[in-house]
Amino acid sequence: MIQRIQSVYLLLTAIFYTIILFVPIAYLGNEYVFNAWSFSTIKGIKLDNTFYLALMAIAIAIISLVAIFMYKNRQRQSKVCLSLVVLIMIFCVFIYFIYPEFMLKRIVGPNLVVNYTVWSILSVVPFLFVILANKAILKDDKKIRAADRLR
Repeated sequence: MIQRIQSVYLLLTAIFYTIILFVPIAYLGNEYVFNAWSFSTIKGIKLDNTFYLALMAIAIAIISLVAIFMYKNRQRQSKVCLSLVVLIMIFCVFIYFIYPEFMLKRIVGPNLVVNYTVWSILSVVPFLFVILANKAILKDDKKIRAADRLR
């Protein structure tokens, strides 16, 4: 039963968060770039490590791939999806609020404007994918319980 729609949603979540590992999340002014691995200048001089964001993105991608193969235990798959929702929310809070406001501006100064890339904005889309996957999992579970009740 891997060919269910929730598998597609979870696979798309894994793909999105794998891409986030390799693209810039934001630019600060014309001099600094912020990605999942580091905060550095455009020339490549690292100013700060952000590897914990990369680890979180890797964890989200791996957990969403593992959740695809939990189709035999739908309750556990649903709980894993809910934990993915929490992880994605934490990741988004880090890249949109905590890191730019408290960490980056402390290093380079408070006057720089953070310009987010398209991929950082699209990091919210997997949040919707996981919610839709969880909804489809619960729908499947309801169908199977109804079928068991009829037997």
